[in-house]
Amino acid sequence: MVALVTWCELVVQEKLMFRRSAIMCSGWVVADEVRRRSAEDYGDVPQVELPDDEALWPWPVARGPRFWWPAGAHHVGLLSRTRYELPEGSRSVKATPA
Repeated sequence: MVALVTWCELVVQEKLMFRRSAIMCSGWVVADEVRRRSAEDYGDVPQVELPDDEALWPWPVARGPRFWWPAGAHHVGLLSRTRYELPEGSRSVKATPA
């Protein structure tokens, strides 16, 4: 099983005179690596059957009042121990989990 996780990555945008900004990111991770937050109820979280081909796994969508996702967000695919790629011209300000 896998889980879709989201986070905010603080970056420096080299093409914009090294302006700092935040990029909303998402990726799939092995579900056993996700810790449950205390007092959180995940009963309403939709569960879907994913195809074997990871390229066909869905990205976050902007639909409904509880599913907000910005158009400029960055989806990294399946997270692993290898560092994920950020959009071209963006460099992370701090180290984040991979």
